[in-house]
Parts: sequence; C-alpha cells; structure tokens
Amino acid sequence: MEEAKQIEVGETSSSTPSRKVITLEPKLVIKKGISTLGFVFRLFAVFGTIGSALAMGTTQESVVSLTQLTRMMNQGEKGVYRSSYDCLVKTVRFEGVRALWKGFLPTWGRLGPWQFVFWVSYEKFRQLAGLSSF
Repeated sequence: MEEAKQIEVGETSSSTPSRKVITLEPKLVIKKGISTLGFVFRLFAVFGTIGSALAMGTTQESVVSLTQLTRMMNQGEKGVYRSSYDCLVKTVRFEGVRALWKGFLPTWGRLGPWQFVFWVSYEKFRQLAGLSSF
C-alpha cells in the first residue's frame, strides 16, 4: 500500500498534473464526559434544588412564618386557631408584625455554621475525588 501524500491546497500532484489531490487528517476529538461520582453529585444537586424549591413554595403558600407553623402544630386538640389565615391574623393583631419573625436569628445562628461546614467539606470531598470545584 502506498502512503497518501499530503499536499497543500492549490498545489498539484506530480503524478497527476491536471488534478488537485487533498488529504485531510482526522480532527482530534475531545471526549467530554462526566465521571460516575460527578453524575451522582449533580443528581443530588438537582433533586435537592427541586425539593427545596417545592418545600419553600408549598410552605409559603400555607404558612407565612415559622412562628405560625409552630403555633399551628402545637395548639393541640382544643385549637386556638381555626386555620393558617386565622393564626396569621391573630398573631399580627395581638403581637404585631414583628412576631412573625420570632426565632429568625437563632435559627440562622444554628444553620449558618452547619452550612459553612457542609459546603467546605463538600468541596474538599470533590477535590479528593478528582473533580473540579464549582
């Protein structure tokens, strides 16, 4: 078998002076893929985001604040409040609007350090697995 000669565009082959022969080399194809671990992490991220969005959306439709949620769940069988709306109205009427955010700072004081530890360890585990960070 003869080896194909490469010639520049516009040049002619010496064996066939009237023809232009062009050989093209195959292009380098870069394989783009994600590893199994990367796929699992992305799957968790997608479902976690969807779940969080659903939880936040449905909670905000029925319960305005965590204070209202706590009161509705702890009222017992007797029932001080008839509905979420009734709880909201009575809370604002008797305690003021600021009562809806009772416990906000302690809740974030608890969640803040947890979020920091979680995301830092998550990035370190990604590095150990050989995955790039975000």
